[in-house]
Amino acid sequence: MGPCFVRFFRDGDKIPTPYDHDGTGNLFYITHRQITADGVCIPLKESPISLHQGFDPLQELQKLRGLDLFCGGGNFGRGLEDGGGIEMKWANDYDAKAIHTYMANVKKPENVHPFLGSIDDLQMSAIQGQFADNVPRIGDVDFVSGGSPCPGFSRLTNDKTTAAQRKNQSLVASFASIVDLYRPKYGVLENVLGMIHKKESRDQDVFSQLVCSLVGLGYQTQFFFLDASSCGSPQPRPRIFVVFAAPGLELPTKPVQTHSHPPKTREIGIGWLPNGQHMATREMPVATPFKYTSAKEATADLPPIHDAKPDICIPYPDHRSGSSLTKMMRARISVIPVRPWGMSFAQAWYGEDKAKGGSGTMTAAERELFTGTNEEIDISKQPLSMQPQSTAYGRMFPNRLFNTVTTRPTTNDAKNGRLLHWRENRLISVMEARRAQGFRDEDVLLGDPLVQYRIVGNSVARQVAVALGVKFREAWVTSLKRNRELERASSRGAEEVDDFAEDRVTFETTAMNDRKGTSTRQVKALTIRTQSTSNLTPSTSVDEVRASGGRASTQIQEAPARNKRPRSTGVVVEIPQSSKRRKMNTI
Repeated sequence: MGPCFVRFFRDGDKIPTPYDHDGTGNLFYITHRQITADGVCIPLKESPISLHQGFDPLQELQKLRGLDLFCGGGNFGRGLEDGGGIEMKWANDYDAKAIHTYMANVKKPENVHPFLGSIDDLQMSAIQGQFADNVPRIGDVDFVSGGSPCPGFSRLTNDKTTAAQRKNQSLVASFASIVDLYRPKYGVLENVLGMIHKKESRDQDVFSQLVCSLVGLGYQTQFFFLDASSCGSPQPRPRIFVVFAAPGLELPTKPVQTHSHPPKTREIGIGWLPNGQHMATREMPVATPFKYTSAKEATADLPPIHDAKPDICIPYPDHRSGSSLTKMMRARISVIPVRPWGMSFAQAWYGEDKAKGGSGTMTAAERELFTGTNEEIDISKQPLSMQPQSTAYGRMFPNRLFNTVTTRPTTNDAKNGRLLHWRENRLISVMEARRAQGFRDEDVLLGDPLVQYRIVGNSVARQVAVALGVKFREAWVTSLKRNRELERASSRGAEEVDDFAEDRVTFETTAMNDRKGTSTRQVKALTIRTQSTSNLTPSTSVDEVRASGGRASTQIQEAPARNKRPRSTGVVVEIPQSSKRRKMNTI
């Protein structure tokens, strides 16, 4: 139904990245063909003749040298690398455990140079000329990526005016300053939808300021609104991605949606244009090759760990709770029903009557676990986690997506609280959070479970990163191909100019006596013409030379020649001949 990449591999071959990401990025592979109507298949020995194969990820390619800012555990950077066109050479983060996790999963650690510290410290070192292995020199960086901290813009942050959140917001300016300093060929910044203001506080709209800065630097710029679930992630995680490309380079296009939206997905528009329309909207409905990946499907192979008290799962070491639970917390979780799916404290206590509690399945005795009293309580005076609209102590829906993974699993989160397992009396495990974010099972996470969970929550979903990486590769390859064609055209043009110069009517004063019978009238008729070399270049075409009046040029003479005879450096003159062709003679 649309463009895609399909590649043939023999049965049993190891599928190389990025074709091994289950269709993410619109990349597919075939190994068998069907021979009967009931689905019997046999391995293919060679690629079908009619198949125009997708790109070969093992083919040598001049990759973009990347600087991964706010790199965290590396999920974003490695996903971009998986696309095949980028190779991260430098990484920066202020979190020691995160950047050690980044390096623990690098295939060739000697090729990646981490900078532990603030992005501002990195920039200051570069500005002061204190270049090192982990402080790249100006001109060495081809690609800059960053998923700047989102609490300064997130709806989950109750107060965005604090000094800490103002600092988080200002890091977008730090990212733009790095772009200004290094002037890479390509780049991308990721953040939450709240980065774009709709109507209020437009003078403080960081997104608009970033775009203006990039355009002011001469970059081509656009942004994408993408749901992680649209690229195969089992969580919604809507984000914006600001991408940019230097002049003359192909600008990446928006990744194709490969997975459907779950039922009851709302239409969303972000930002406002002068004509009253949204700057971007969620694409729906869209025909996709795959349905969305549910939480149950993403974790189907993980064994049950029940209440997570043993805190160990030998086949999957990270399949353990990311937060310790007190005895009271465990008691509260145990009274949240597992059926129907997706029950929470508010649903269990209030039921259908949101005006007062007690109409749900939760008994008054069970209610005491949350308040310590069975007396009538004024709803308006309840904490937010106990309000009727709260999702605190909420169980996940197995047939739906994970709630967006944050940096800390909490039971009483009123805004994003569906973090209880749909059947087991526990919070989701670190391993389940990893699956939601697209971390590979073989990836290593350092630190205790709470630190691991924070690294996971701070990451960009791997599936989105891969889809973007494929688009950057596609744009980069297109740019390389276009530049090679221009170089070949320039080379051909120079050769044609060289041939044309050989056939011109040239007269060299040093050979004047070699020709006998030349009349004085002919010599007097010589029109001496000298030409500055500033107007013609080695790539000047034949038509341009003719349009210039047939003037000779030293620069043309220096164009790549094919063993042509050397030219004199004397005065070049010519005799006007007939309009049909100027006859070449040497005096």
